[in-house]
Amino acid sequence: MKIIKTRIEKLNPTSLKTVFLISLFWRFLVFLIAILGYFLLAEKYAPSSLLSPPWNKNFLFWSWANFDAEHFLHIAELGYGYNRGLPTFSFFPLYPLMLRFLNKIFSDYFLAGQIIIFIFLPLMIYFLNRLLKKQGIVDKKIWLIDLLFLFSPGAVFLNAFYTELPFLFFTIASLFFLKE
Repeated sequence: MKIIKTRIEKLNPTSLKTVFLISLFWRFLVFLIAILGYFLLAEKYAPSSLLSPPWNKNFLFWSWANFDAEHFLHIAELGYGYNRGLPTFSFFPLYPLMLRFLNKIFSDYFLAGQIIIFIFLPLMIYFLNRLLKKQGIVDKKIWLIDLLFLFSPGAVFLNAFYTELPFLFFTIASLFFLKE
């Protein structure tokens, strides 16, 4: 156990490689919790019809594209208008534009959403850690802040097809470059 603690203390929280590994580990843990939750919770939601067939048949995939994510997928595919009788004009356009752009490259909205998460999550943590380091916070406290942030209840939305992750990234990056 002491060896693991020593190795963790030696990790540089401002290294992109370290931050990428942290985000992969965190996504894996959330994935395991989602599996457990699926079998323990009674209510299950129907898959979004906007996801292609391989993804909408498996709960481990479509569970991340529910609720508001369905509206973002609808806007990315069909533009603004009405989705199931509800207006979609209240949703900001950046996330659907990113989905649409990546969908043109990969021809799959689910992969587009996952790529957005895989890009923005490590970058958000990276800039957060760099900002904290710039404030003079020691590495041990930066790791604690990362853990508290990633395991807070609201952090589950960082895995979903929502605007929270790009918003947090742009906010933290703006603060970082403001201090630059």
